[in-house]
Amino acid sequence: EGPPAHRPRPWTPGEPLEVAWITGPPGEGSGGHTTMFRIVAGLERHGHRCTVYVYDLHGWELDQHRRTVAEWWPWVRAEVRDLAAGIADAHAVVATSWPTAYPALASPAAGRRFYFVQDLEPVFYPAGSLALLAEATYRFGFHGITAGRWLAERLWADYGMTADHFDFGCELEIYAAGEAGGEREGGCFYSRPSTPRRAHELAVLALELFAERNPEVPIHAFGEPAGPLPFRYTDHGLLRPSELAALYRSCAGGLVLSANNVSLV
Repeated sequence: EGPPAHRPRPWTPGEPLEVAWITGPPGEGSGGHTTMFRIVAGLERHGHRCTVYVYDLHGWELDQHRRTVAEWWPWVRAEVRDLAAGIADAHAVVATSWPTAYPALASPAAGRRFYFVQDLEPVFYPAGSLALLAEATYRFGFHGITAGRWLAERLWADYGMTADHFDFGCELEIYAAGEAGGEREGGCFYSRPSTPRRAHELAVLALELFAERNPEVPIHAFGEPAGPLPFRYTDHGLLRPSELAALYRSCAGGLVLSANNVSLV
């Protein structure tokens, strides 16, 4: 059950759960935050109360984070607070990345500890301090909630960490096929050069070969600016879900690489 401070608050059957989520600063269009906020919204639809605590080491104003959440995830009702002010007692306290696992462990707030794991984070780094710090969090005794079965199996096999998983989903009301008969042409690729696990360089090499062999096929990029590339392409930048769905419907194929868990796109 962990130390006394980490035991859940007394709970009466039928009483709404109080769930504290600790997260890094939410970024516009962030897939990790989107998945987290979908779970938050699901809990809220079932009558439970969620509070989001932002762990921000950069000193940004809390109102900026609140505006980002309101603009990109308007269906979330949870209050957004500053983690630096402390965590209120809850039935569950959920870490959502390895840096947030440390304040979840150190906080005296009541609440059973959970770990919302969307990637195997130690492999984000070369062998060294950050990789070891990330790896250590899997031995904190938190119960994992993982994106997909693979992560749950890896956490148990490598670290003895118990976890349940949820399957990958899709918002079919947004990502629908559209009317049949429309001709699709071209391909789109997810551009994320700042994130090594998205293997941006390999994607560019593959698309360069493709463009040489198929010069008539248009290529589209979305996500982060890709900059100059050795082939012609259209850069759409950061797209909202409805815009991304429209791009998908116009293309015959897509390319998304990941050296770790599946990307949300």
